[in-house]
Amino acid sequence: MPRRFFSASASLWTLATLGSALVVHGALARPWPWLAGAAGLALARTAYRAGRAPLRASAALGAALMLTFAAVEATLALAPELGVAARFEGSYAELGAWARHPDLGYAPPPGLSVGSRRVVHGRAVYDVTYTYDEHGLRRTPTPAATPPATPAGSVLCFGCSFTLGEGVEDDEAYPAQLALRSGGALAVHNYGFHGYGPHQMLARLQAGLVEPTLSAPPRHVVYLALTDHMTRAAGLKSWDPHGPWFEREGERAVRRGTFDARPWPPLASRAFLRRALQSVGARSALYTRLRQDPYESTGEHERLFEALVLTTRDEVARRFPSAQFHVIAWDLNPGWNETLTRLAARGIAVHRVSAIIGEDEAVATLLIPGDLHPTPATHARLASHVASLLGP
Repeated sequence: MPRRFFSASASLWTLATLGSALVVHGALARPWPWLAGAAGLALARTAYRAGRAPLRASAALGAALMLTFAAVEATLALAPELGVAARFEGSYAELGAWARHPDLGYAPPPGLSVGSRRVVHGRAVYDVTYTYDEHGLRRTPTPAATPPATPAGSVLCFGCSFTLGEGVEDDEAYPAQLALRSGGALAVHNYGFHGYGPHQMLARLQAGLVEPTLSAPPRHVVYLALTDHMTRAAGLKSWDPHGPWFEREGERAVRRGTFDARPWPPLASRAFLRRALQSVGARSALYTRLRQDPYESTGEHERLFEALVLTTRDEVARRFPSAQFHVIAWDLNPGWNETLTRLAARGIAVHRVSAIIGEDEAVATLLIPGDLHPTPATHARLASHVASLLGP
């Protein structure tokens, strides 16, 4: 048989390889060891059968690269913690702690209790348990003394892992400490969760998911905001592919669906290439290891964030006319002073953490060592400030 690259047998081999690759990609959680391995073998066969030296050398190089990639993918898939300085241990790391949700993108299953141990360079920086109630909200323990039969009102706490209390126990998160400070006079509800942003807050309100959780009329709604919430709301985070998709119309945010239902950006644009890379590499162990979600926001991201906050304020006023809406801004990292100023100018009650904590205090002292989340003491200081907002 003549040594030709496009021989009939080579074509059949290629088609069979591609067909098998498609089946493998659809059937396996980590298909790339198999796909890259199959491509490497196909290239090796091509190199062996090629008649021209340049083609033989190119195919041999491609085979070496593909087989190396397959080996790396297989190694990382079998040993995902290899070479990682920080890792999670406990049931928190299991998929059951992050369930698909039609309105929020993802949420904890109701009644869940998971342990989470954070290990950094071989040392545990925290070892806690997250307990969720029948509504999928982190529990806010009641005081030891018998609380009033009917709370005087509710406080709704929205946000991300800072509100949830990542790295601290149930009774150490600031919503729980706020409930304890009130002696049970207030029913405090913690709607925070890992990786959430303002889009989940507004989606929860618009979907009518708040009212079924209430035991008393809301008096205050508190949103603890981070600068990273801007890129989260824009749908740029790998952990939130099905999250609620909002677009800005003037100063309002309008729900369009979910992030995975968005139309693709223009061909060959940076946004198109980034989304294509995310789609192709979503099940690659190497891509997952090297991936860096964007942190820096653009002007449009800032405007969308502002629209989400303003629309949330209006939604709160419509659903709970007697409630006051507050934004506590974690402004200890620079970059969004203008955003906060614009929100304040539009009538939003903005409380800067730099003023609550004090600008002279080092940020590192407020966070869990080896982690990026507030310590129990920082949660206590936040709870103290929020309590001062509530009045008698």
